[in-house]
Amino acid sequence: MSSLVSLIIPVYNGQAYLESCVKAVLRQSYPEIECLLIDDGSTDDSLKVARDLEARFPEHVKVFTKPNGGAASARNMGLEKATGEFLMFADNDDIMAPDYVEKMVAELIRRDADMIFGAYRRVSEDGKVLYTRTPTADPWSPYCFAAPWARILKSSYVREHGLTFGEFPLGEDSYFTVQANDCSDKVYPYTYAGYDWVDHPTSFSNTVQKKSSQVSALTLLNALLARHPKALRTDPNLYEYFFIKYAVWHLTYIARTSPKEEIRQAARDYFSWLDAHLPGWRKNPQVSPFKPSGEQAGIRLTVWLLAKSPMHLKLAILWIYRALGKIT
Repeated sequence: MSSLVSLIIPVYNGQAYLESCVKAVLRQSYPEIECLLIDDGSTDDSLKVARDLEARFPEHVKVFTKPNGGAASARNMGLEKATGEFLMFADNDDIMAPDYVEKMVAELIRRDADMIFGAYRRVSEDGKVLYTRTPTADPWSPYCFAAPWARILKSSYVREHGLTFGEFPLGEDSYFTVQANDCSDKVYPYTYAGYDWVDHPTSFSNTVQKKSSQVSALTLLNALLARHPKALRTDPNLYEYFFIKYAVWHLTYIARTSPKEEIRQAARDYFSWLDAHLPGWRKNPQVSPFKPSGEQAGIRLTVWLLAKSPMHLKLAILWIYRALGKIT
């Protein structure tokens, strides 16, 4: 008998896409799946759709409800309710290939892994593949795949290390995945792209998340440092680089969406935080136009420039990002 997979789907105002997502789960070639739908206080008919699916497919679909608290709190409820040996995640507006779960389970077992993180495709609503992202064997590669979907984990691994999603506005997924990367040396990439991240114009990632310039990345970074002040299983320089990159990434985002004074203050706050919490971070050997291996060249260059430049040049670089944001 196959081991049970708990596939956790947070649901929030996803009535237009939820049935397609769940039917993609029900079409899986892998037989033993419990599909946990966690309604996060939806204000549309998502809960009605979910209850209907539960009534039609009670052997596979289970519905739970909670007051609105965000996708992280919904996934955390899913972790509490899951009974499977393995854990997987999906968003309520995405789909997956019919052999997706079967192949992910097989790879996890073959590698005797605690976690497998796989490739995924970004697709349009009409099914056109916009791009594919594929992990590599580079030690940095796990940190380039922050989303909880397109991965599978042993439930025992998650519970042993108390892995949860961060219930804060920015970086809630990274809080989970960075810890999952760092608690085991049995984390492996898988090049199979069976998960389709669908580009819906009205999806959360295209709407609500665009307001993230009003929140701080430091909440995530402080929370991670509180849990894991030092690297456990991964290269300490790569672990530190994650904090540097995340701060720089959010600064460039703020630069595209905010007035100059907010950009200036955020730059002071973020670089002061790095100085206070990661002394010597500017000398990290991974801060280079050519490292870490597996990172996008543009990101490596931006991190390097902002790390090595004096403050007046940092601000000049951020003004360029601001101009680019206005153009686009």
